[in-house]
Amino acid sequence: MYRYGVVLFTAKTIGNMKSIKVFSLLLTFCLLYSINTFAQASSDKCDGANHEGTIYKIVEDMPCPVTCKEGLDYTDSAACTKEKIDNYVMSHQGYAALSESVVGTGSIHMRFIVEADGCLTDFIIRRDVCDGCGDQLKNILSSMPQWKAGKTLDTPVRVLQNYTLRFSSVAGSQE
Repeated sequence: MYRYGVVLFTAKTIGNMKSIKVFSLLLTFCLLYSINTFAQASSDKCDGANHEGTIYKIVEDMPCPVTCKEGLDYTDSAACTKEKIDNYVMSHQGYAALSESVVGTGSIHMRFIVEADGCLTDFIIRRDVCDGCGDQLKNILSSMPQWKAGKTLDTPVRVLQNYTLRFSSVAGSQE
């Protein structure tokens, strides 16, 4: 009932409001409980890790795939990293679909972070050669095994990495 802009409640509506409050509290509790209970378990070893801190562009020991040799200087480390990423991408089953999607020449520019624990995270597609190609490359790179972390003053740190995959004019070939 409304009277002069003030809501007047009867005993029946007050009883209904109590049951609504109890029901809404019970529903809220069930929803909050189910978020943690029914959340999917992630198979990725890097998910859920605490990845915070300063992101460096260049450090004393640059990050690289674990198959690169220890103690390489900056240019040799960069060359080894590029070679290992190229080999991994081209040997991945998703590369065939990626290379077939590209018509003509072009390149995909990707930026990502190598975390202090060696995980690859925060992939950003900076340039895409065709619709969906950057996402396919992102999926391939995110499936790479953990890397050797970059270090400064013998402390593992987060390091920004750039990767470019170039395609030549012959369909399906890569530079």
